[in-house]
Amino acid sequence: MGTRSKQAKEAGPADPAIERKLAELPQAPGVYLLLGARHRPVYIGKASNLRTRVRSYFRVADDGRLLYPFLVREVRDLEWIVTETEQEALLLEDTLLKQHKPRFNIKLRDDKTYLSIQVTMRERFPRALLVRRPRKDGSLYFGPYSSASAIRTTLDVVRKHFGLRTCSNAEFRQRTRPCIQHQMGRCGAPCVGLQTERDYRRGVEDALQFLRGRTAPLLERLRARMEQHAERLEFEAAAKLRDQIAAIERATEAQRVVRHGGGDRDVFGEVREGELLRVQVLHFREGRLTGTGGWTLATPLPTAEALDELLRRFYSAERFLPAEIVFPLALEDAEIYERWLSERRGRRVRIVTPVRGERRRLIELARHNAREALRLAEERERLRRDALEALAHALGLAAAPQRIACLDISNTGNALAVGSVVTMRDGELEPSGYRRFQVRDLALRGDTERMAEVAERYLRRCLPRDGRRAREPLPDLLVVDGGKGQLGALVGVLERLGLESRLPVCAIAKSHDERGRALRAAGRTEPERLFVPGRAEPLRLPAGSPAMHLVQRLRDEAHRFAIGYHRKLRRKRTLRAGIEEVPGIGPRRRKALFEHFGTLRRLREASVDEIAACPGITRAQAEAVHAFLSEAELPED
Repeated sequence: MGTRSKQAKEAGPADPAIERKLAELPQAPGVYLLLGARHRPVYIGKASNLRTRVRSYFRVADDGRLLYPFLVREVRDLEWIVTETEQEALLLEDTLLKQHKPRFNIKLRDDKTYLSIQVTMRERFPRALLVRRPRKDGSLYFGPYSSASAIRTTLDVVRKHFGLRTCSNAEFRQRTRPCIQHQMGRCGAPCVGLQTERDYRRGVEDALQFLRGRTAPLLERLRARMEQHAERLEFEAAAKLRDQIAAIERATEAQRVVRHGGGDRDVFGEVREGELLRVQVLHFREGRLTGTGGWTLATPLPTAEALDELLRRFYSAERFLPAEIVFPLALEDAEIYERWLSERRGRRVRIVTPVRGERRRLIELARHNAREALRLAEERERLRRDALEALAHALGLAAAPQRIACLDISNTGNALAVGSVVTMRDGELEPSGYRRFQVRDLALRGDTERMAEVAERYLRRCLPRDGRRAREPLPDLLVVDGGKGQLGALVGVLERLGLESRLPVCAIAKSHDERGRALRAAGRTEPERLFVPGRAEPLRLPAGSPAMHLVQRLRDEAHRFAIGYHRKLRRKRTLRAGIEEVPGIGPRRRKALFEHFGTLRRLREASVDEIAACPGITRAQAEAVHAFLSEAELPED
C-alpha cells in the first residue's frame, strides 16, 4: 500500500457497526472482504496485518490515494478470514476473487484477447495449438502474444519444421494411412507407426527450445546433425535440417537486434493518467526480447496496490515463469510472491526493483511502450467519438449513439432461418450484448418477414413487462442489414410496440442501381447506402469515412454471428437425422451423442469404445450406432 501520510487521521465510518468491526480486527495475516449492497463484495484483498491494512481505508483522504472516495462510500459491511501464513492469504485471495469477481478488483480483460501457444505435454504425441485462455491441465503455455500475425508465424514454424502433428486425437486414433501432412514432409506419421515416440519427442523438445527463445543451442545442435547426415551422404535429411535452420533464423531475425544481457526475465513498466493505468510487460528469453503484452486499466486503486494485484493475477494463469521479474515499484509482499512463484516453477524466481543500471533502463523501455500504447488508445478513442458524431449528424440524431444494435438473418431456403443481434457500445463491439434467435414461424417466406419477427422478439426484451425491469437496455440506434423493404418492416414493428418516436433506425445495403452496376462492371467496389425512414433517397456516405466504416463493421459482425449460429443448427440437425433410425436410440440418447461428439463426421470416425464412453450409452447401443453409421449412406456435415 506504500507509506501513509503522517497527516492522515482516522475518519471513522458513519456506520457504527463498521466502527465496531474495525476495532475487532486482529493483527494477523488473512483476507478481507469489503461488502457493498446486498452483502456482495466490492473489493477483496490480502494483508500481512489485517488490522493495519483494513483500517487504512477509512483514513481521511489527504494522502493522495484515489481509492478512498470511490470505494469507502460503497462499503456497507466487512468480513475477514484469518490464515496461518501470508502465503495462505495469497492463495485464499485468488480463490475468493475467482468466486466473487468484485467490482473494484483488477480484471485483466485485455489478456483474454491475446493468443498463446499450448503444447499438450500430457498427450503421448503432443500438439501445438492456439488458445486464448491458458488452463491448469498440465500443458505448457507460451505467450500471450499481442500480435496475432507473429504468433501464427511462430506456430507455422513449429508445425512445419519440428514435425508436430496437427490432427485431433480422434483423427489420430482412427488414422489407417498417412495424411497429406506426412506427404508434405511436415509430420513423421506416428499415427500409423512410421515414427517412434522417442523420435517424435525429440522434435517436441526442439520445439520447446525454440518457443522458449533458446535458439543458440538449438541451432548449434541442428547444424551438428545436418553435418552428420551430409557425411553419411543422407542429403535429403540434411536438406530438411538446412531448411529448418533457415526458418528458425528467419523467425528470430527481428529479435537479434534487441538483446539485453542474459537469462529469462519479464520486465514491467507503468504509466498513469488519472484513473487510467497502462501496464506493459516485456518478455526476455535468454536476454532477447521475444514479445510484449499490456493492459489498460480504469481503476481507482493506488498504483502500487493495482500493480501488486496485477502481478498475482498475471502469474496465476498457466504460463511460462522466468527466473527474474523486474518490477517498477517495491512490493510489500515481494518475499511471499517469490516463494509462491518459486514453488510453481520448481526453481527460484527473483523479484527485483532496481534503482539504476541495465534493469532500470529496461523498466524505462517498458514505460515508453506503455506511454505509446496509452497514446494510441487515446487516439483510437478520439476516432471512435468522431465516427459516432459523424454518424449522428448524417442520420439527424440529437446526440451520438452510445449503444448501437444491428440485426441480420441467415437461412437455407424455408427449412432453417436464424437471426442475430450484435451490439456496439461507444464504438466498440460488445459481445456480452450479442443475441441469437431461431425463427419460430416456418410460414414466413422472405427475409423481410423473418427480420420483423426477430426484431419484435428482441425489442420486447428491451421493454418493461408485468412491472418488471426490461431484460435488455434499449439501444440508441437500431441498424438492419437490408434495403427499403427491411426498413419498412422494422418501422412497422416499432409502431406496434410504441417505439417509433424513441428508437432511431436505419438500414444498410449495397447499391444495386445503375451506378452500382457500372462500378461493379469496372471492377470497383460499389458504395453502400444508408436508408432512413421518411427519406426517399438513400444516404451515400463516403466509402472510406469513419462513420460508414463503423456501420459496416457492425453489419459484418452481425452477419458473421448469424452464419455461425446457422451452421451450428445445421450440424445439429444433420447429426440427429443421421442417427434417428438407429434401433434403441431415442431422443434422450441422440441428444447425449450430439453433445458429446458435436458433428456427424466425428461420430462416424469414433470407435465403439469412444461411443460407449458417451454418458448414457451402453456397450450394445454403441455397437449398434457404430454398425449403422458404418453401413448407412449419410450426408456429410
